[in-house]
Amino acid sequence: MQFDIGYVKFVDDTTAFSVSNDPHNCLLQKAADHLVSWTNVNGMVINTSKTQEMVVYFGKQLCADDIPLIYINGRHIKKVVSFKLLSVVINSDLTWDAHVSYILSKTSKRFYCILNLCKAGVPTRDIVYIYCSVIRSVLCKPCMASWVD
Repeated sequence: MQFDIGYVKFVDDTTAFSVSNDPHNCLLQKAADHLVSWTNVNGMVINTSKTQEMVVYFGKQLCADDIPLIYINGRHIKKVVSFKLLSVVINSDLTWDAHVSYILSKTSKRFYCILNLCKAGVPTRDIVYIYCSVIRSVLCKPCMASWVD
């Protein structure tokens, strides 16, 4: 079973995706060729050093050699097991593990600052204000979107 290519546009980033049971499917290469053509016509350049490919596959073990490389302007695109899209880390097994690790790493550095403020005798209300500003804002990003409305 084979589907057409899908495109998702986020400001200055474009994501192309294909759904297929065939690991030799060349639809993503065709999509890459189309994007290169479009950017050339419109006076733009694709930054191949920032372009990545991620394969999501839930079948039997798949050898990396089974999936053809994607080329843009003669350079093959790097294959990754995770990437960040709009501040969300997405990994190839579609679990939240990588994203949770990213958020914990980001907040643990900020908690260290809170610890030093406590040791320095900063008033509790100021520490709570700083916590809400620099830590809770990272932990509750989806919540903040509803505050804007």
